[in-house]
Amino acid sequence: MTKQKVMIIGGGIIGATTACRLAAASADVTLIDPMDENARASAGSLAWLNVSSTADPDYARLRLASLRLWHQLLKAHPECPVRFSGALLFGEDRDAISAHSKFMGGLGWPALVLDANELSKMLPGLVNAPDAALFATHEGAAHPNRITAWMLDRARSSGVNVFQGHVRALRIKGGAVCGAELRGGDRISTDTAVISAGNESRTLLAEAGVDLPLDRSPGILMRTAPVKYRIPYVIATPRLDFWQDISGAILMSSSLSKTPERADGLIAEQAVSVLTDMFPGIPELKVTRIARRDRPIPADGFPLVGKAGPKGLWVAATHSGMTLAPVIAEALADQILGCPDRLGMAAYRPDRNINAKQERAAL
Repeated sequence: MTKQKVMIIGGGIIGATTACRLAAASADVTLIDPMDENARASAGSLAWLNVSSTADPDYARLRLASLRLWHQLLKAHPECPVRFSGALLFGEDRDAISAHSKFMGGLGWPALVLDANELSKMLPGLVNAPDAALFATHEGAAHPNRITAWMLDRARSSGVNVFQGHVRALRIKGGAVCGAELRGGDRISTDTAVISAGNESRTLLAEAGVDLPLDRSPGILMRTAPVKYRIPYVIATPRLDFWQDISGAILMSSSLSKTPERADGLIAEQAVSVLTDMFPGIPELKVTRIARRDRPIPADGFPLVGKAGPKGLWVAATHSGMTLAPVIAEALADQILGCPDRLGMAAYRPDRNINAKQERAAL
């Protein structure tokens, strides 16, 4: 029996995970990846794997399905560079924290309400603890660069042909995708293509006659030199989100990244100030790397996953690629291989009514 040929454009976390999933389903997969870390949106992502950052019920269930797949993957592959030690969401409004805890509990996702005393016991070096915090016990983080490299290696070992290059244009013939032309002139043929190229997805699809409602969202990821101090959880605050990897380095993402006129060095300085104000006993922090990225974000904030335009063309574009990669990979594999929609992904098809989704998100 002839294997179905699938070409995936984009070797970020979504493309690599989708390649693994399709290869496991015996598809003949070619992944085209520029292999340029500087081009990856994930290099500017904190890679917090979570359900708790949304209050939209359907979207929360989708994120929950993906988190469960992440947990399954880690159980099967303990070397996978992800960690699920829990996440703490700081807040001052205990009623709001309690309401979100009930919302999370209704989904079947553990989330405890903590007061300032309980929080201080979990984080002994913390000063000025907030009045309330949410502890999402099953959440965690992935190392932004290592997880993508790990998934690409897994794809190769599964038989995926990982091809280095930049796609110049899709090839369309008779209303159906038939391949891609690379910038160097090489051509790759296929009858099924998945576009998961981050911000480049909109340009590639526009050339195929598809207007993808995709915007750019600025983000900055800062990494410190390792320190001998232990912060065991992902911590999300109104001003700064951060977590510490196994080397002792602290990864930080600041809301100030959304003000591009601020210099990166100033943002890093302010991020360190916020962190040391919270944990005054922490050794001196030195930011050793700053990665600024314009990350893709659909116009209504929800994923764009499914068929797009010409026959055989599919797209996966979202803002929370790290959290959603496993569930998007499952959904695309189901759709491409003609299986039923098990995950409710039809609500996130690229041709949906974006205005209606925006109105629901605002409720």
